[in-house]
Amino acid sequence: MLGPRSIILYGPAGTGKTWRASAEFERPLRITGNCIETVRDVVLDGHRATTHLVFDEFDYTVTHILRPHMGGPLTLMYPQSAGKNAKALSVEACLTLFNMQDPGTIEARYGNVYVPPLPRLFLTNKQPHELMPQNCSDAQQAGLRRRYQTIHVTQRIWDTPPPPPGNM
Repeated sequence: MLGPRSIILYGPAGTGKTWRASAEFERPLRITGNCIETVRDVVLDGHRATTHLVFDEFDYTVTHILRPHMGGPLTLMYPQSAGKNAKALSVEACLTLFNMQDPGTIEARYGNVYVPPLPRLFLTNKQPHELMPQNCSDAQQAGLRRRYQTIHVTQRIWDTPPPPPGNM
């Protein structure tokens, strides 16, 4: 069991964060590219029940980029679907994501997404402070930090054997 808080596993690309998350847990649901809608694929009951939610390359602060669209002028594009209409998630939505003890609902592109009370692991190349939503007050940042713990990966994880299950 991960304990009462979500985990942010962060460090440079190529260190094995995704490999470790896949090897560590029996039946994780991997959410990639900030596609929150994937959480709808959780299996809650039976022998195939999801054991953990793994948010791979997660960045809920991504809002938009400018790029040429079909050879034309620069156009506002939303490369990832972090939240409703592919905008960055609100502080409240981030609190819901990190709170693994209670179920919650998050607005997403195609309607609300139910987030069940399962252990959560967030994998990122960014520093944890870079993941804070914009316009996040000190009190809100403290509220978010109470809901997760961080593990900084500085070298390749697969060079050492994984710990026994439940000891990550």
